[in-house]
Amino acid sequence: MLEELLLKNSHIIIFYTLIIILIIIFRKRFTVESKLILLLKTKLGIRIMEKLSKRYRALLKIIGYSGIGVGFIGMLFITAVLIQNLYNMIIKKTSQTTVSLVLPGTVIPGLGRIDFSFWIITIFIVALVHEMSHGIIAKAHKIPIKSSGIVFFGPIIGAFVEPDEKKLSKQSDVVKYSVFAAGPFSNIILSLIVLMLTATLVTPIYNNITEEAGVSFTKIQQGYPAEKAGLKTNTIINEINNVTIKNPNDFLMFMVCVKPNQTLTIKSQNKTFHLVTTTNPEDKNRGYIGVVGLKAERIPKKGFETLFEIINWLRKLFNFIIVLSAGIGIFNLLPLGIVDGGRMLKTALESIYGRKALKIWKNISLTILIILILNLTLPILKNILRI
Repeated sequence: MLEELLLKNSHIIIFYTLIIILIIIFRKRFTVESKLILLLKTKLGIRIMEKLSKRYRALLKIIGYSGIGVGFIGMLFITAVLIQNLYNMIIKKTSQTTVSLVLPGTVIPGLGRIDFSFWIITIFIVALVHEMSHGIIAKAHKIPIKSSGIVFFGPIIGAFVEPDEKKLSKQSDVVKYSVFAAGPFSNIILSLIVLMLTATLVTPIYNNITEEAGVSFTKIQQGYPAEKAGLKTNTIINEINNVTIKNPNDFLMFMVCVKPNQTLTIKSQNKTFHLVTTTNPEDKNRGYIGVVGLKAERIPKKGFETLFEIINWLRKLFNFIIVLSAGIGIFNLLPLGIVDGGRMLKTALESIYGRKALKIWKNISLTILIILILNLTLPILKNILRI
């Protein structure tokens, strides 16, 4: 079991091992912040930021100002999502969460297990767009950029742009908001652009060269009938109790009528699973098998196998970019510490409460941090304790 786990995640282990080795070798070039954060400061990208800010200064200012409203709305949205999610897990006793660390090998709700290659490409694109946007908007307001580089916070890898904080602090609140909101706003815009490309280009091609093959699941819950029967993630099922399942709608329509303690015979392309349903945690009158993350599965039509591999790879990559870019952008709007939302909130509180603002800001940040930690750890604790 341990050997299989190590083999499955060998590329991830090798990657982080190389990172640790490089950090040790070049440790003198790293700056330590808050005793936990490592910064590798460089001048990469600063010239590009300067050129773009000079050429499109007026337009960039307008774009920066446009992001302010989105920033505050996003701040309220992500806070409400975390509170609602925590409420559901504690009061309604649901085991699902909408929050997850963006690390290779982890399972993202609605996306599945993060493939290492998709993760490294997506993180590079998302971080580049995020930090370049901060820098470009800052430069558009003639705020100097002192450095740029890579940030390491435990296993979390990202990028940063360091504006001249003294010059930034002397700007109007509106300018500060636009600089802070620029990163998350650009991530949301990137997500929308890639979504549009997917809908207008990738998906039509994919649908034309494939046909429906059934459904699969991104997560099989431990202790439930599907797991006990041996059903695995990404197994394509195409029949239940002699009823053909071609797509997610077929599966959902079938499961609506399923009752607790009902026997099901589930078929895949080369295996049959027998199980007895249990009670649905959210509706005692309905049956439940313990599967999460329903996915439509399609197979290539004859003659399109090679094109299918290319388009399918692009489709998966684009899906990762859409979800992670929007998710990381909105997450950065949390009213928490030194992330973008926290800095926006701090600026707003200072203009309203003056000297009292710092204490209020710290209390809000601490509260949000506790809520975030509970969102991340409660599902793990519930699985361990089988609550």
